[in-house]
Amino acid sequence: MPVVLLMIWLIVQGGLWWHARNVALGGAQEGARAASAQTRADGAARATEFITRAGGLDIDTVAQTSDGDTVTITVTGRSPSLIPGMDLSVTESSTAPLKGWTTP
Repeated sequence: MPVVLLMIWLIVQGGLWWHARNVALGGAQEGARAASAQTRADGAARATEFITRAGGLDIDTVAQTSDGDTVTITVTGRSPSLIPGMDLSVTESSTAPLKGWTTP
């Protein structure tokens, strides 16, 4: 019976980590889309807003970098843990080309 309970605990913990990873990736993608648009919205703020609405991740940092042609949003945070003090960190990033009008 203890082995079965341990397996169930591991499956639940894995699901929590997977959900946090997907929330971080979704936030990074949403932020990159917002920052790459012609309006050049604040991608880091948009990513933070997305993650707050979706839940499942304690945000450490949301960084936005640009090299002139692309913008990258990197989200770093921690997944919820079933063991107090256990740190399961998650880092995801997304890169998008900067969009704009060009003349023919």
